[in-house]
Amino acid sequence: MILIFILGGYLSGSVLYAFLIPYLLNGIDIRVMSPDRNPGTSNVFRVCGVKTGILVAVMEFSKGFLPVAMGLIVLDMEAVGYWFVAVILAPVIGHMFSALNLFRGGVGIAPAFGTLIAVFLETRLLIIIVTIYAVGRFGIHFKSDRSRTDFVFITFMLIVLLLESNPAYRLAYILVSLAVLLKNQILKAGAAAVNDCAGQKLSRASSQQ
Repeated sequence: MILIFILGGYLSGSVLYAFLIPYLLNGIDIRVMSPDRNPGTSNVFRVCGVKTGILVAVMEFSKGFLPVAMGLIVLDMEAVGYWFVAVILAPVIGHMFSALNLFRGGVGIAPAFGTLIAVFLETRLLIIIVTIYAVGRFGIHFKSDRSRTDFVFITFMLIVLLLESNPAYRLAYILVSLAVLLKNQILKAGAAAVNDCAGQKLSRASSQQ
């Protein structure tokens, strides 16, 4: 039974609504139109506007929320134990390495928050998470969304380590945070390489004129 939820969560995460919805509604390939080529929710807001962005955000949150919420309802948590870590990770990893997109994907922020809402819906940690995000989003100026993501997930990981909670949940969200931070750095390095390449081509073109 646990394997069904792990596989289902991964497949749920693999559906890249941030690509599909803009493509179907607006005829836009967000991977081409966004500056970092990332099929992520923030790029949809930036390129397609608020209405499409809200729809995408709801779907991206849901693909993390639903498999984990269903697992909490159906599974015997005492019997499952640390296996539930994989259930929480699955939709996030699915988004990062989508089986429906040649194992390429985004950072995993929205599905990660979706799983958090499912697990911590009635606890103070959810309030802390929302506060961290609000401070990172509106209270501090960052040069890029990548830097903001680093701040939010490093801070969240430290709080998870300090607060008392279910050991399986603590391990899951340490791993989720590390996965998001690593994928964020990979995409940051990729964007820098693309920009450097574009800069070199422009420099060569200018020198030839």
